[in-house]
Amino acid sequence: MFSPKITYQNITDEEAFRIGREQVSALDLTEVSVDSERRYCWYSGQVKVTGQNMVVKVSVVNPDIMLDIWADDLKQTTGFIAFIINLINIALQIAYKMVQKTEDITQKILALMKASTVLEGLFSICENSKLVSEMTNCLTDLQQFLEGSFSESPLMSSIRETYSTLTNEFSPNSTVEELFGIGFQFKLLTWLHKVAEMIQYHINTYQETFNDINQISGELNTGLSFIKETIQKHEKSYGLGIISYLLILDKKSGLSFFEKNFGDLRINPDLIGGFLHALQSFGTEISEAETSMKTLTYEDYQFQIETGKNVRIALLLRGTPNDFVITRLQEFLKQFEKNFEVDVKNFTGNIQVFGPAGALFSAIFK
Repeated sequence: MFSPKITYQNITDEEAFRIGREQVSALDLTEVSVDSERRYCWYSGQVKVTGQNMVVKVSVVNPDIMLDIWADDLKQTTGFIAFIINLINIALQIAYKMVQKTEDITQKILALMKASTVLEGLFSICENSKLVSEMTNCLTDLQQFLEGSFSESPLMSSIRETYSTLTNEFSPNSTVEELFGIGFQFKLLTWLHKVAEMIQYHINTYQETFNDINQISGELNTGLSFIKETIQKHEKSYGLGIISYLLILDKKSGLSFFEKNFGDLRINPDLIGGFLHALQSFGTEISEAETSMKTLTYEDYQFQIETGKNVRIALLLRGTPNDFVITRLQEFLKQFEKNFEVDVKNFTGNIQVFGPAGALFSAIFK
């Protein structure tokens, strides 16, 4: 009997047993019995390469894969035994690399999840104290979490740039201006979306690489789901926070059907409507085709515009429009034209008929 041992490390006993079984099974020997719980199995048969009859017992006793081999002539099978040992060693090396890859992916995901908690803290600071020192402290933590694995990423470049702006343009004990805070919140949303995207990518890589980690990948997906819920919460909070004025305009004339002020902004809706109508007409003329202007920036405000069959709806915003604002505005336009189609076509100057549009807006933007 010949009894070589192959030492393993950094893998489980179950994985070592699987490797030993798979490599011996590849030799066209018949598996006679197996005890997975006690981690041993028996093989017997004739090896085609040597023509020798052979019995092999594979067992695992940490930290060794043990082979007990019986053959007609052990001297003639020495080379073949060395071949089996080499196969097992190669499989172990592959397993070690897989373990390292698992650890690398896991560390990246955990770093990104820690980053998401810091971003959540930054949202809270923007909504409350707005202290520069608290913001820079969080950005320092954010860089520490991401520095190792993502130092060259566009996300890190954006974080470094923002940190530099805060430290160079504000004193530590000051608070950021409101408009800067709004822009900073939009940047946080962008970062949080990127973090979720990167986590999803690494979870997919994890699942594609390893088939027996459903429990672990399930836990990672649970964490990602929580981050996505956080994104939705902040998308809504940011979106509702930047809306200043709503205008619903006649597409043909630019006259105002409905307006709603969400703050203390004072504007002439018919003047704004005529201005937007003139810009739209100018765009159509130079392009020689009907075009729909979507955005317009004026000083600290932005217009987000959606044009339908008969009306044009404009939201005056105090920040960059996000997904929440854009998708809700599109839905509002669709529902408004459905609900008020007859009133728009038969409009005689009575804007009171469009009064319910306010409740419709609140329902869609809730």
